[in-house]
Amino acid sequence: MKNFIKIILFFIFSISMKAQFSGGSGEPDSPWEIRNLEELEAVSNFPDKCFILKANIRDSLRKPLSSNKMEWDSIHGYPNYIENPFTGIFDGNGYKITLAIDTDSLDSLDSKNVALFYYICDGAIIKNVVVDGYVRGFWASGIVNTISEGFLITNCVNMARIEGSYCGGIATDIVKGKGIIDLNINLGTNKSKIFAGGITSGSNSYYKKINYCINAGFIKGDDVFYSSSGIIGLDWLTEGNTISNCINTGVLESKVKPVNGIIGHKF
Repeated sequence: MKNFIKIILFFIFSISMKAQFSGGSGEPDSPWEIRNLEELEAVSNFPDKCFILKANIRDSLRKPLSSNKMEWDSIHGYPNYIENPFTGIFDGNGYKITLAIDTDSLDSLDSKNVALFYYICDGAIIKNVVVDGYVRGFWASGIVNTISEGFLITNCVNMARIEGSYCGGIATDIVKGKGIIDLNINLGTNKSKIFAGGITSGSNSYYKKINYCINAGFIKGDDVFYSSSGIIGLDWLTEGNTISNCINTGVLESKVKPVNGIIGHKF
């Protein structure tokens, strides 16, 4: 009798999960299919699963995917605890997602940190994603806000306007762990009060790789100590890091001179 009840419950749970998406099973060989905003928002409920976009999302996404609740280690500069970070695979499939994310409309604990995805780690893969619209926050970017621990972000394009204190077109902050950012393009305008980078605002991670990335957007940094940059605004830790075959063709504006095309500052 117990086994029968378990089978029934499993069947009901499977049906309820399928109802949230257009197709697929959430596995690598059959990712859940996303065709509208409601299905896109449901990604946050299954942060360790696989997804593929099957249509442009024209209705604006107004909050990041995956949880943005964390406890931050201010001494070492990385999170001690993250609630439900995204660890799965998200394939944008070349379709476009329109963002309309502004911290004034969010009331969560860390709502000042915003992007399409809030936090990814543990082998998460974000690929073939295109975003437009706007993102405004203290830490802000188009694709991912904070990333760590074996991530891969590849073949993504940011066309959104990014505004805040620490801003990057693709990612805001790279922390704690190896990872790869390659074949990404920033076309959006990036206006930052402190660190500004066309690809990422900054990093305090060893053994990261940023390869074959292009900034063609307008990057403006208003800080009086740190200049803006086409690729990475501030690189705190450099051991084992590789930044190669990257190009800046965008306009860079900064109160600090000289303005650097690839790396703003390195420590």
